[in-house]
Amino acid sequence: MVEQIVDFEVAREAMVECQVLPGGVRDTKLCRVLKNIPREAYVPEKYKNLAYMDKNIPLIGEREVLNPLVLSMLVELADIQPDDLVLDIGCGLGYSTAVLAALAGTVVALENNPVFVESANTVLQNQNIDNAVVVEGDHAVGQPKQGPFNVIFIGGLVDEVPHTLLDQLDKNGRLVCVSTYENASRGVIISRHGDSFSINAALDVTAPKMLGFEKEEQFSF
Repeated sequence: MVEQIVDFEVAREAMVECQVLPGGVRDTKLCRVLKNIPREAYVPEKYKNLAYMDKNIPLIGEREVLNPLVLSMLVELADIQPDDLVLDIGCGLGYSTAVLAALAGTVVALENNPVFVESANTVLQNQNIDNAVVVEGDHAVGQPKQGPFNVIFIGGLVDEVPHTLLDQLDKNGRLVCVSTYENASRGVIISRHGDSFSINAALDVTAPKMLGFEKEEQFSF
């Protein structure tokens, strides 16, 4: 059987025009970014031809790369600004990091799998992305020494968000993730206002579960 050759540039354009835009994403800068970043570089070799399909891409350890539409909706919800310092939790092979880095000032990506850390940093360097770095660590602990962050982006579904992460937000920062809210999977944004927080369950989306967020002290939805 001959493997079909995919024109990735055409597939990238189609991803935005046929998935992202019809899905409701309206951020023109984000759409331009998505058309320029080679998603195929951030997925396992055997799945490169599937990189632009409307599906999650499997990784090892029951992890997955978020499908293009859900990732785009969450990034748009985060409202990334050019000077923002962003913490990208659970970045996998680095695609979300590349997208965020094209919108933000600096991105610190946190990944608990050392294989992913090495691979993601290599691809980011090969793509000449110099305002992002992937570090190894516990997803639920975050990177307190690197904060405070304007945005914390969690690339998966979590049961609860630990206070340790919320404490790493800037006084006007925001955290975006997917969680179960009122018995439905929702894209959620938690906004900090000094010492208080507000929640907006803004999006009707699903995402693979991100393990490691079962903490005794937590912010429950």
